[in-house]
Amino acid sequence: MAVNALPKRYVLSGMIFVGFFVMSGLRVNLNVAIGAMVNNHTAVVDGEIICREAEFKWEPELKGVILGSFYYGYMVFQIPGGWLALRVGGARLFGAAVMIASLFTLLTPMATRWNPVALIVLRILEGLVLGVLFPCNHAMWSRWAPSAERTTLVMVSITGGSIGYLLTMPITGLLTKYGFDGGWASVFYCFGVFGIVWYFVWLMVVYESPALHPTISDDEKSLIQETALDLSKVENIVIPWKSILLSPPVWGIIAANFALDWAFYILLISMPTFLLDVMKTSITSVSL
Repeated sequence: MAVNALPKRYVLSGMIFVGFFVMSGLRVNLNVAIGAMVNNHTAVVDGEIICREAEFKWEPELKGVILGSFYYGYMVFQIPGGWLALRVGGARLFGAAVMIASLFTLLTPMATRWNPVALIVLRILEGLVLGVLFPCNHAMWSRWAPSAERTTLVMVSITGGSIGYLLTMPITGLLTKYGFDGGWASVFYCFGVFGIVWYFVWLMVVYESPALHPTISDDEKSLIQETALDLSKVENIVIPWKSILLSPPVWGIIAANFALDWAFYILLISMPTFLLDVMKTSITSVSL
């Protein structure tokens, strides 16, 4: 089937899927790459196996700050991101966030070799801009999803993040072993370039709403516009903040998500370091 024949909402879903894939790669590549940055490791250069010496001698406390710094910025825009997406445009903001974070990733090797503080600042900024992605996803589907497909399209889109976590670590492990510029630096160059290439494709195929898309079919446009959310009504709704904040089910959901994310991110951030430093596992094995 030709790309032009695909329903445009499915094209959007695929592009958001890849966007979340990029986001997860930019987020977690350092978790494995740092093992090659601070530990001696084997690598393959011109077909020969060699031992590369660690390029940095960081204390565990500094490593912890560096690994956690992304999330200092990431948590800031989780709520304001929705407000920004409705006013700036979810598609525009989503694409710009991935592009900017990809540029920061390209700068990571240079910043790291200059000063670890520069790396920390870059990671905070990267988390800051990528914090808008989930709010943007919902904002885009409020304009693009027929009511019967909204939940499915949202979930298919964000699945890219899970696939990204699954594939980023082994890819990172291979790049630290076979890559260029010390191995670990190639991780950031490759993921950064991939994000920038994705952004230019995004600019060519993604539009803010069905009404602005030049090649969408009349049938698909009618289907979406008849059942999509009326954002003019949404903007006039008075949000009952007091009732929300005093609602036991709301706090139950918050507590459940807090517990889940706490366990998930502790494992995501700390497990590679634990396996490398304590269990003395190879970087290639850790990445798997």
